[in-house]
Amino acid sequence: MESGNTHCITNFKSIYTETRKKLKQIPGIDNKLLVLRIDGGYCSEDTLEFIAPEQIGFISKCKINLVAIKTLLKANSDRWQPLKERVEYLYFKEQRVYPDWPIKYNILIIKEKQKRLKSRNRQTYHTVKEVRYAL
Repeated sequence: MESGNTHCITNFKSIYTETRKKLKQIPGIDNKLLVLRIDGGYCSEDTLEFIAPEQIGFISKCKINLVAIKTLLKANSDRWQPLKERVEYLYFKEQRVYPDWPIKYNILIIKEKQKRLKSRNRQTYHTVKEVRYAL
């Protein structure tokens, strides 16, 4: 873990390299499938370019306003699948995150209706806000 004021993208390579070294010290880890959880702040073309040759699985939250994500949402607005109450998803296999980037990724887009507790003038009430994010 880095301090909160550490810039994600500029430190990703050193954090990743150090983490891989520590993982290699664990007996039997070479035989295991590893999937890294990468914080959304690291999701950039530079990060993807760096990690691609490693051929390691990872999951990261990416910006919902990326052109590729917006295009998928627009073209598939009527194909949401229910996951559970107030949660729906869209799943896409082998999509380009950046138009000029040759590597394709699986993309999961979540739409969730979150209940929010609000108060005004000593009265408390619930509102529902729709939140979307992409993994």
